[in-house]
Amino acid sequence: MMTKLSTKQGFTLAELMVTVAVMAIMLMGLFAALTTSLYTSENSKWQVRQQKLAQLIMEELLSKPYGELETILKTTTNTPTTISDTRLEGGSLSNNVYTIKGWEYDGSSSGLKATVTMHIYTVDIIQITILVEVPGREGRPPFVLSTMRGRNSL
Repeated sequence: MMTKLSTKQGFTLAELMVTVAVMAIMLMGLFAALTTSLYTSENSKWQVRQQKLAQLIMEELLSKPYGELETILKTTTNTPTTISDTRLEGGSLSNNVYTIKGWEYDGSSSGLKATVTMHIYTVDIIQITILVEVPGREGRPPFVLSTMRGRNSL
């Protein structure tokens, strides 16, 4: 009488190694997608912060009469006084271009640096350009917002 050997079911070592390799490749792709997603999300967050700060400063400057903008420029570039209305301090004058530099009023929470450049043309027009950067985060592009303001504009 012949006895039949029992057939146990299971995986061979080769099958197990192939399965582990396939799973590892799938997980590497998942982690790469997750890393890219996190970077994109972080980058978008900083871009929104930069845009909000630039808009805040621009709205504050545009809400002032033309004569007051001229006064701000002359006061800021002649003496290093702080202008509390615009939260900007210090400045320089070179070739009729006034540059005012300052830190955002709540720099500890946002960490953004705003540079405002105002160019006064001879035809009673001021060009206001705001450049917002993220200090210490090289590779992130600055956000730039620019407009023109005439003496008789609203």
